[in-house]
Amino acid sequence: MTPIAGIATSGLRAAALGMQAAAHNIANLATPDAMRQKVVLSAGPTGGVSAAVVEAPPIRPRRSRTWPPR
Repeated sequence: MTPIAGIATSGLRAAALGMQAAAHNIANLATPDAMRQKVVLSAGPTGGVSAAVVEAPPIRPRRSRTWPPR
């Protein structure tokens, strides 16, 4: 495989991992104990992208704010 093809392939794999993590997060929105996932990207040692799926901290719900403040 040529170097440019390897770089392109690694980018496509990283994008696919991002889509999988997003699909996981959407599918588990109503599941209270489900952990969110995110993709961590870094430069590959020989060019291209290295990607890994990791657990992300939960998103805290925002408190509703009234305006103007009381």
